[in-house]
Amino acid sequence: MKKYFFMAVMFQLAILIAQPVAASDNEAPSLLENPYKDEVEEKARALQESLSEEEIERMGQLRNAFGVVRSIRHVRKSVSDAVDLCAKENPSLSKDIKAGFRDWDQDIRKNLNQHEKHLKNSVHRRYFDDPRAVQAYLDTLDKAAAHAENSVERVPVTTEEACQGLMASMDNTKEAIGQALGSLSWPASQ
Repeated sequence: MKKYFFMAVMFQLAILIAQPVAASDNEAPSLLENPYKDEVEEKARALQESLSEEEIERMGQLRNAFGVVRSIRHVRKSVSDAVDLCAKENPSLSKDIKAGFRDWDQDIRKNLNQHEKHLKNSVHRRYFDDPRAVQAYLDTLDKAAAHAENSVERVPVTTEEACQGLMASMDNTKEAIGQALGSLSWPASQ
């Protein structure tokens, strides 16, 4: 079981440090040197050595939930930024896109806040002998992911067609995000 925990950590780390390639770039994708890579590996190894089999199972649930919650937080921010740009560049859509976002965000935020509380409550002595080590690991994963996200240059598309597509996609993603959050499982106490 410990071997699988470490392998899952390495897979997650690989995702965090992969650098996307711009459409105009003819070179093969390369790995971005993430300054948190070694720290994530060290903390994962330390956890691997210190966690019991039950804690490893809980850690798997927690790591999965952490990844989903963090990803949705990132999507929420990206959609918010896109809505602001679309409203600015397309005044005729401003009212509708802002209203659509408020509706979308209200549902997402309520659901996300509930799961962020579950996440915070799951890093607790009731579930782990050393909750500080677990939290330190998650914090380091968060730093690595933030570094990877900030290393990607984003070029927003704010054409009227793209912004109308954004409005339409909010309805679909609201349901998908709700399902993703609803499918999360949380550690059970000992």
